[in-house]
Amino acid sequence: MCASRWRPMALVPLLAVALTSCTSRSTEPSAAGYTVEAVAPGRRLTGVIVHGDTAFSGREDGTFEATSVTTGKQFWEARLTTPGWTSIRLSDGPGLIYVGVGSELVAIARADGTVAWRFSDPTLEIVPTSSITNDGRYVAFAQKRGVATVLNALTGARVWQRRLLPDNSLSIVSAPVFVDSMLIYSRQPATGLPPDGEVIAFGVKAATGDSAWTLQVNRAQGLVQYGGMSSVRYGDRAIITTKDGLVLKVHPATGAIEWKTKIPATSETDFLSISTSGNQVFVGSGAKPGVESLDADTGRSNWSFTSPIGSPVFDVGVGARSLAFLTYGAQLAIVDLNTRAFRSIDNEELTFGKVAVSFSGSPVFVGDRIVVATNVGLMTLRPN
Repeated sequence: MCASRWRPMALVPLLAVALTSCTSRSTEPSAAGYTVEAVAPGRRLTGVIVHGDTAFSGREDGTFEATSVTTGKQFWEARLTTPGWTSIRLSDGPGLIYVGVGSELVAIARADGTVAWRFSDPTLEIVPTSSITNDGRYVAFAQKRGVATVLNALTGARVWQRRLLPDNSLSIVSAPVFVDSMLIYSRQPATGLPPDGEVIAFGVKAATGDSAWTLQVNRAQGLVQYGGMSSVRYGDRAIITTKDGLVLKVHPATGAIEWKTKIPATSETDFLSISTSGNQVFVGSGAKPGVESLDADTGRSNWSFTSPIGSPVFDVGVGARSLAFLTYGAQLAIVDLNTRAFRSIDNEELTFGKVAVSFSGSPVFVGDRIVVATNVGLMTLRPN
């Protein structure tokens, strides 16, 4: 077993990181204190959902499959489409997984890969960056040109569909999240002033789609770069990030802002991703670049981490002891939550079958293991 080599941030140069690797006693490839435990072959283009030892993900060739986290063995596969995907995030429902494929939303049975139902709307593709979310009764997602759609989660029947924004090229909603009886949408960012006002988020009734409130940019504060980025549920509240580096905790029924935090060292065009664990909110920043931990109850900063290898490009994965994220250079960054010690793996130090490994998608923690999509397949990394 090789020793892990954690490096405190104070000792890591910002322009050149001395990446470490180690050699396992077996022939399994290793890097940065992690060993490749399993690979399910095939380049991945969707997110990953894990139940026990089973990981669910979509391959680049249009196949969706269930594989073993610890061995990489395939349990089943379902051919969904010709190569190419729409949603990079999956939604985990009651016995089903929901995935966007072009202009369709497909519900797949976790047990055997059977397609339970398909919803097709050829005139309106699903927004690629949109979260597909469900609360067991309904599944919600965003379509192009300002349209929001909600389906029955078990049957795929359309419950309601409505336009939240006027029909133009800047009218894109994304990142819906259920909070009790409400559904919160953010507006996808765009540059310049929108032709229809400065709305960044919407609260609608999940069962009917009736509007309850809208949240607007306050131009008096100089927030000209409008647009919501992502949202997440925290208890009975919603937490929303905006394009200009703001994080807002919002009452779902009224839209009232309960706290507002500006992430330091961001720009007016910063894109923020958001994840929660316990009472912490982890915000991935592009302009900083790095990760900020906020107290979800107060909005106060717990700590801030600056990444020496670049910004998080997808959602941050959070485990019991570590967090992990991918950078724009397809590198995997791993940060110890207690010490903020840092390690990383790039495509020059990890190979599998003589192929250099590059990472894609959001990492998922399974205990101390990291399950992450790569160009060679869905990979499980275990700490040495």
